[in-house]
Amino acid sequence: MTSPTPLQIPQYAGWLLRLALIEDVQVRFLINPMFFSCWYALAEPLVQWPDEVLTIQEAARHKKLSFERAVSLLGKIHFATPDSLDLSYARAILEGYAVHDWLSKHEVTFKAMLEKSSPSIERLMRAPAANPSGFGQTCQNIGDLAAALSLSSLEQQLLTFAVACSVSKQFCTLVAQAVTDSFDTTMHSWSRLLSCTDTELHAALSAKAPLRLSNLLQAEQEFAALPAMATSLINSLLTGTDTLQERLLEEVPDRHGSGQLASLTEEDMTLATSVLMNSKQPGVNLLLYGANGLDKHKVLLDLAQRAKKRIFRLKDTGKNRRDLATLTYVAQKVLYQSLGHAAVLVIDHPGDVLARKPSEFVRMFMGVEVDSSYITPFDEMLLSDNPVACIWAGSKSDQLGDESIAHFVFHAPLQKAKKAERLAQLMSQATSLKLTKKTMDALMDLEGISALQLMTAKKAAKLSGATSKKEFEAALLQALRRSLRALHRDTSSKAKECVTQYSLDYLNNAGKFGPETILKSLRLRPRASLCLYGLPGTGKTQFVEHLANKLGKRLVAKRASDLLDKFVGESEQKIAQMFAQAEEEEAILFLDEGDSFLRDRATAQHSWEITRVNELLQHMERFEGIFIVATNLFKGLDLAALRRFTFKLEFLPLTPAQRWDMFLNETGLRERIGTIPQSQQDSWMDALVFMPKLTAGDFATIKYQCTLLGEQLSPSEWLDQLQIECSLKMSHASPLIS
Repeated sequence: MTSPTPLQIPQYAGWLLRLALIEDVQVRFLINPMFFSCWYALAEPLVQWPDEVLTIQEAARHKKLSFERAVSLLGKIHFATPDSLDLSYARAILEGYAVHDWLSKHEVTFKAMLEKSSPSIERLMRAPAANPSGFGQTCQNIGDLAAALSLSSLEQQLLTFAVACSVSKQFCTLVAQAVTDSFDTTMHSWSRLLSCTDTELHAALSAKAPLRLSNLLQAEQEFAALPAMATSLINSLLTGTDTLQERLLEEVPDRHGSGQLASLTEEDMTLATSVLMNSKQPGVNLLLYGANGLDKHKVLLDLAQRAKKRIFRLKDTGKNRRDLATLTYVAQKVLYQSLGHAAVLVIDHPGDVLARKPSEFVRMFMGVEVDSSYITPFDEMLLSDNPVACIWAGSKSDQLGDESIAHFVFHAPLQKAKKAERLAQLMSQATSLKLTKKTMDALMDLEGISALQLMTAKKAAKLSGATSKKEFEAALLQALRRSLRALHRDTSSKAKECVTQYSLDYLNNAGKFGPETILKSLRLRPRASLCLYGLPGTGKTQFVEHLANKLGKRLVAKRASDLLDKFVGESEQKIAQMFAQAEEEEAILFLDEGDSFLRDRATAQHSWEITRVNELLQHMERFEGIFIVATNLFKGLDLAALRRFTFKLEFLPLTPAQRWDMFLNETGLRERIGTIPQSQQDSWMDALVFMPKLTAGDFATIKYQCTLLGEQLSPSEWLDQLQIECSLKMSHASPLIS
């Protein structure tokens, strides 16, 4: 990085002259030609040299530098300033050697020259405070930063000094050599260089001062006694013509993300909006958190729009992770200085910013004793003193401490948008494509599809060379499925296709709380455990899928075979992973064939059988969502386990009225039943009455057969096939079925 010129940072010249005016340094200039030459290479333009020196300079600049002399000189410079292997700098060093011969004979003249140049340089050093823009964008940005942080003139000078040390290795090395070899390592030595009192310097570097609180001032990596600037902030202060705000921040763009659409409940959105609208005091922070992979853009933009705020975020410029807290602190101040309470700052990945330990300072830093243990933690500072309201948008993978979480004024969980919201988003994009209803239905069956994926799939379909609408839509769906697979998202619909007309009216349940009541309660409070038991085909699985659809939640379905393992401890691990997956996706967890894990522990023959049940029950009690177990077997289940279920719902075969109703629907008789003789109707009803084990699943089986064979059955043929299904169940009846 190029070293700033004196015009860009006027203080640079003043520090060089002040350094040379220190008596101990002048003594070292006389006895150490390399030390003087390193100072001369930087400070030569600042001094009005006499004619004798001008002659020496002219001769040195026209003297041919041999290869051997250049190599030797570069070697010496590398020893003194390891990172300064620049030939022009080497020539300046060589010129300094020549001028040193004059210095050794004119020490008094040299000191007088420095004192003569000092007043004009001191005036130049004070000028940026009055007119920073007149000295380039660097000084303007440093001035803006100092104003945003309410820095004193000394603190601003320290900040500028840290910038110089960070970007000019030659300057940093020169000062480090002077501090090490010439100064007493005391505060007074630094006070002389910075033209302040010891008390003022101590206050500026104290643990409670802004430079230390913000971690803007850090120990230089190579020379620990020198200050340096947070590396991620250097580029924002130096290059380019943009203002500090333009380099640090950008408005949150209205774009589609790759994640699944996120949403807030209307209740949480309303309160969050009110909090932002009334945020006229420091320390207003909202924490929005959800599963990994959620696209939060729409929620954030909607929230800002409702609150009538402009919403900003840190620019992603390859930031150093350890500097994120400092950049966030600066962004809060800069944004407030520019827009006041009209703006909101969004911080992604709170875990990368909060609960970060401050940098370890050396014991003696710029002559001041440093106790790093006293530095206020960043999380407390960022969440208590921020002048502009902040939204921290995180995921459950962010590890935040209890102290950090407690500082937020409002917390709201982000959820995967319900099917209707996802459909609305996709419809708004797909309108121009004029997709068929069949293709739109297929899109909605693809769990996890995002708006960005649809945009890229549209490109793929256009580039496929499709010549018909059918080919275009096929290419679109293929690209979407491949995209979902690449993102490790399931490309199949979680709900099995229902070939019969589904209705809760076709469920025959025992107990006070039926399906409608349970669904209503879960809408209000989506946390419960359900045990569904009964004959196969009575609608347990279909009810779970209907529940997930109505609640707008993803369904994570597992079978006992997915979890059982022959190795000890493996089943327990798979159970834990199952609950973790459902919690991360905020999904309904459905365990089919759950009797394999809920057998009565009193009859267990092996210790691992008890351990497996215990593991399931422990996770079940801690689970914050909806957990459903379905089983065909009820007798023999562990009573202690059953007590832990909020609802136990028995699914029974269809009642005579339900059988007749389904029969009319599936045979297509409902529209013309009035034209059929009553005697014929009575005959069909009688046949159905004598099928006591008939279930909705039996109707579905016959419907599947018709679909596969491409046949249409008559009502009598329907009854014959249903009777066969019932007879098979009667011959295989189990005494364990309740």
